[in-house]
Amino acid sequence: MYRRKSVLDNAEQELTRRGYSVHRLNASTWDAESLHNAFAVGLAFPDYNGRNLDALHDGLRDVAHGDYGWSRDSTGLADTIDAFRAFAQREPDLATAVADALAGASRIGLLSVTA
Repeated sequence: MYRRKSVLDNAEQELTRRGYSVHRLNASTWDAESLHNAFAVGLAFPDYNGRNLDALHDGLRDVAHGDYGWSRDSTGLADTIDAFRAFAQREPDLATAVADALAGASRIGLLSVTA
């Protein structure tokens, strides 16, 4: 979590310079519906992807495997979420579920890395 937006901006620029696909999502106005839409659009989920937490887990797992959302020709994928703290204050249980889904997808992505 970055306390200053400029630090996040610099981190994203450096990741881009190193060849990562970088997607920034803005959580400042998220509710249950808009967060699913943001992930679906930002990571190019297929149209049939549901708009619920199970579908978010599935979609993020598929992104981690490289099925969509980024190019395997890139160094990797970095998703950043702006204003997550504000979202977590409004929707603490949902924010925890989203953080868990992202952590799980990150673990899958790390285990799926090939040399």
